[in-house]
Amino acid sequence: MSNDTDLIRQEIWASLADKTRREAFVASHLSNNTGSQIFALREARGWSQDKFAAEVGMAQPRISVLEAGCDCSLRTLKRIAATYDVALIVRFVPFSELVDWIAGLSEDQLAPVDFANDQLPGKPLKSTTTPHDWSSDNPEFPRSRPQERKQFEARELWRLERPESEKQTRRPNPAVLRERACIRFLTRKGNQGDRRLMGGQ
Repeated sequence: MSNDTDLIRQEIWASLADKTRREAFVASHLSNNTGSQIFALREARGWSQDKFAAEVGMAQPRISVLEAGCDCSLRTLKRIAATYDVALIVRFVPFSELVDWIAGLSEDQLAPVDFANDQLPGKPLKSTTTPHDWSSDNPEFPRSRPQERKQFEARELWRLERPESEKQTRRPNPAVLRERACIRFLTRKGNQGDRRLMGGQ
């Protein structure tokens, strides 16, 4: 774990001493992270909002609202997971696990690969693409975490094998940036931050 990641963990943990802030943290994380993931998954596949709306069976304005960060039903989440062909986990966890997940947030966590490009840990990656040393030319390659490394490789192979018309220039993911901004805001001290996290209440 890097020093920066550990510092983020400590800052978030210290900000959760108050129960009201913990409740605001969970509410904010659920809304913002869900929207960030919906956006990141769509961007990773090179889909427009209209394209995704057609695939999931919703109106485009609804997709815009979901990506902006809002509460949505479990039924809606299951429809989205099925459209992207990814798993959906809904479970209760200790705050320490949530803090660790957020502190180590990456694009791969927000936009997991679909089943066709996934594999169990320890299984060789199946692809017709010539083996490539991702770490030699991509600074985002996760060198120290084997499972994330495998997911990264699968994701990059999936990008390479997409039709040329669907490929997009890789750029910093706004979903990651937004989630990071929420984390930084949460760790600020003062009532103003609490009111904004609670939706202005």
